[in-house]
Amino acid sequence: MMLNIGILILYHNVKQNLTHILKLKMILKEAITEFIISQRVKGSSNYTIINQTYDLKLFSNYMDNDIDIEKITVSDLNGYYLYLVGKNLSSTSVQSYIRVVRTFFNWCIAQNYITQRLTERFRLPKAKQNVIDILTEAEIQKLLSSFNLSKKIGFRNYLICLLMLDCGLRLSEIVSLRAENIYISESHMIVDGKGNKQRFVPFGSTTKQTLAKYLESCGSERGSLFYSVRNLPISRMTVTLIFRRLKDKIGIHRLRPHLLRHTFATMYLENGGNIFSLQAILGHTSLVMVKRYLHLSQSKVLRDFHKFSPMDNLK
Repeated sequence: MMLNIGILILYHNVKQNLTHILKLKMILKEAITEFIISQRVKGSSNYTIINQTYDLKLFSNYMDNDIDIEKITVSDLNGYYLYLVGKNLSSTSVQSYIRVVRTFFNWCIAQNYITQRLTERFRLPKAKQNVIDILTEAEIQKLLSSFNLSKKIGFRNYLICLLMLDCGLRLSEIVSLRAENIYISESHMIVDGKGNKQRFVPFGSTTKQTLAKYLESCGSERGSLFYSVRNLPISRMTVTLIFRRLKDKIGIHRLRPHLLRHTFATMYLENGGNIFSLQAILGHTSLVMVKRYLHLSQSKVLRDFHKFSPMDNLK
């Protein structure tokens, strides 16, 4: 495996040098291959690379795999945007596809494969800001009480949901959790987030007790925290199937992993957590997304103000 990666890196470097020296024509499909190799060398996650490969394949199929990338224009990019809109994708999905294409062309510019600064003239369309949905307290109770904790799989699935609700973990972060990164006595864990960035994430006493019990039942085994019935580390598909079955079982049809993350973030602020701590826990690089949770939690502040009004409570 290491030999194959070494060969890819060598090919990538030689191809770059020849292209720069001889000014060879660079066709789209070859440029995409070079870009994906560079992402692997940079250390992007497999999930990111899979998504980028799929998104750029869609773009190259729309264009022409053998087109000279120097001949691609802003009009072509605008046409691709309209093509995506015509596929009845959500505005968020369209934005995601376009973002990958912009990243690719920025890379092409940096490599001197193209001279046109297309991305400066092709703006990322704004996605529609949907209202953030969260679970009610009654729905949380319904969800957590639906597991058979006497069964190993039931206990595992309960803990997965508990970590999402108490720590705001993403699906990918649940899958990549490792037992040796759980520090029970310190009430925190090390999480592998987006872009291979690690961060410390705290957990409450309920989760602490559940984690301790789960780790004790696993014995001294180390490695992935969660395993499948076949004793293999769980995959994204495993967690996705868990939530599909839960939807039908408890009748909360909007249930999905990210809904639990939204619920955590909103309840954290409602319970007095500050926005900067929330940013660190969630692993966001900016406050833009975190502020959306702040607006949502403020609705409860306004609704409950009469309970805390200094004048209304004056004796």
